[in-house]
Amino acid sequence: MLKFTNTIRKKIHAFNQYCLKLPSIEIEQASKKQKLKLVKDNWMLVSGEGLSSSALKYSVLDVIKADVGSSGFLAPKKVIKKLQSIDEGDLVEYSGNHVPDTLTKRLQRYCQEEDIIAKNSKISSDVLTDNSADTHMKYSIIGNGTHNLITVLFSTLIKQPGDVIVVTDPTYGLLLNGITNVGGNYKAFPLEKEDEFKPSPQKLKTFITEINDKLRTKFIVDLEINAQLLQTFISAQAKNELANLFTSLKRTLIEENTQASDEVVSQINKFVAANITSQKQFSKLFLEQYSLKNCPRVRGFLSINPQTPAGSVLEQNEINKIADAIKDIDDLTIIDDLTHKDIMLSNKKAGSFSASSASNKTVSLLSFSKSFGLAGVRAGVGIGPQSLIKPMTERIFDQQSMISTYAITALESVMDLKKSKRDKYLSENNEIYIFRRNLVDAIVHGIKSIKDKTLRKKIRTKVNTLENFKKSLKDFLLEGIKGLSLVNNPDGGFFVQLDFSQFKGKYLGTTQLNQSLHFHQAFDYLTDVHTIPNELNFHFNTPSLRFALTMTEAEICEALLRIKGILNLLSDHPKEMLKEKPAQTKTKIQSITKVPTIATNTKAHDAESKPKSKDKKESASMRTRSESQAFLINFNRKKNETTIQTKAKTKALSVEKHKKEELPIAQRKEKRKKATYSVFRTR
Repeated sequence: MLKFTNTIRKKIHAFNQYCLKLPSIEIEQASKKQKLKLVKDNWMLVSGEGLSSSALKYSVLDVIKADVGSSGFLAPKKVIKKLQSIDEGDLVEYSGNHVPDTLTKRLQRYCQEEDIIAKNSKISSDVLTDNSADTHMKYSIIGNGTHNLITVLFSTLIKQPGDVIVVTDPTYGLLLNGITNVGGNYKAFPLEKEDEFKPSPQKLKTFITEINDKLRTKFIVDLEINAQLLQTFISAQAKNELANLFTSLKRTLIEENTQASDEVVSQINKFVAANITSQKQFSKLFLEQYSLKNCPRVRGFLSINPQTPAGSVLEQNEINKIADAIKDIDDLTIIDDLTHKDIMLSNKKAGSFSASSASNKTVSLLSFSKSFGLAGVRAGVGIGPQSLIKPMTERIFDQQSMISTYAITALESVMDLKKSKRDKYLSENNEIYIFRRNLVDAIVHGIKSIKDKTLRKKIRTKVNTLENFKKSLKDFLLEGIKGLSLVNNPDGGFFVQLDFSQFKGKYLGTTQLNQSLHFHQAFDYLTDVHTIPNELNFHFNTPSLRFALTMTEAEICEALLRIKGILNLLSDHPKEMLKEKPAQTKTKIQSITKVPTIATNTKAHDAESKPKSKDKKESASMRTRSESQAFLINFNRKKNETTIQTKAKTKALSVEKHKKEELPIAQRKEKRKKATYSVFRTR
């Protein structure tokens, strides 16, 4: 267990000082959108500031990336070989913006083998020219990863300001800017533990319906104001007909209980433009700036399966129930993100909305980045009806104009693998992910919490074979981390969530840890363990961190040891790590500014403090020198606040000391008289 050594006190003090310089994040008072931006901006700051210390680490490992979102394994050898064999001539030429027919055929076979689409569905690449009326026909689009495709789909679905995309809480929060950037809003549907962190079909339908009801009610209220405003543009003879059009619009909204009133709104705008009493050029101005907008509505539901970061998996029978519940909601599109579908930590299988009764209202998104080790290639695939894929294709052309040759080759090479080969590759990787999840469980809750004796023995054996860990540390590791827990036991994906609720409100030095971001900062800056704070998952109630299973077992053990060490240093009340004693000197100094005795940008992994001598005289001498050193630092830093200035001044004094032998004896005596400090030896 860590103790408050001088080195650790200095590091925590530096961390406390660093936190004072960070932007103030009033999480409790901010709206969810403001919270997300505040945390994102803070999270993107350069981490560490050189505060991490070897005293807070246990092995030779340095930075640990527990925040990583890419695969922990290399791509299959055949896929790597295919990428390496790309012809030089192919790199010279543009690959084009049309999905190759060769890729489309492979995609159809792959999606049918994996039950992503129905067996009678077909996939075409002619989305811009095809006029097929076949309801079973799907179309494909290639993007720069699924993140890129989701953002393009948001811009396609949002028709006017105020339109809503329903997401889950938690979700991948970094996607949400794609909604607000095009004038839309998002509403978070809470995933409850009682529902196993899965959306209940009836609760989801009610949630969406209530949002639409509120949007429609507000729109009807605004209609009264708009009716009076628009009547000022037109002649007296046309006012009665305009009133009738507004009455028809209200009837559609109220009696039919629907948002789908776009045709009536269009009629009103055309009527007003045609009957404007002023000059005709104002008709165009009216249509561009003052025309009546359509009633906002819920345009999409974002489903991430397996759910990130909760790790819950929706199987096909569960997908079908949700699809049946929401498929009749007007203008609703299901965004079916299957990026993690192949990463299973159980015997479950992720289902697809493209194979459900809501298939014609679904865009399913696929990627091999997570499951086949191809994150660097950036290749995402979208599959859906022509009404959705066509406008997406037109928009994505404005962003990237062509499909990467590497993306096409990577996708084709994975799909060319026999299903048995793909399954074997994924199964072997998933077994390792499962073991790592169980290893985290054993470290967090203690090895005794593992009921399976065979698994318990396997975990002990693995921990005992770790290099660079002392035997006492290995035993300490498997005792458990009191107070820490896991949000849930994930069935899919390669993340777990560490729950710090029992430590909320405690202090590390003088810094209080309340939010997920605070715990992230403490571990990041002091121990070089990088995690994802839960605010970035659009969840603000529970202080928790996303912890990746893509690390090696040694990295997982080291990371959790460092976290455990910091948690053992927390207290219920703030503690000053460095309390300066008044300097003992005969010289009377007035109005010395109190400053910290350690710079806030302390270099990483600095040398540990020298061990104390057992000799009492030597100890007293060292204490006196230490007090003199603190006094001199305070005096010399009276008007200097930064470390750079301090070092510069120290260097100047050192230079002056070396030059003093060259001065005449009389000048040296005069200099000593003016000095207000005594010579000391720095350490």
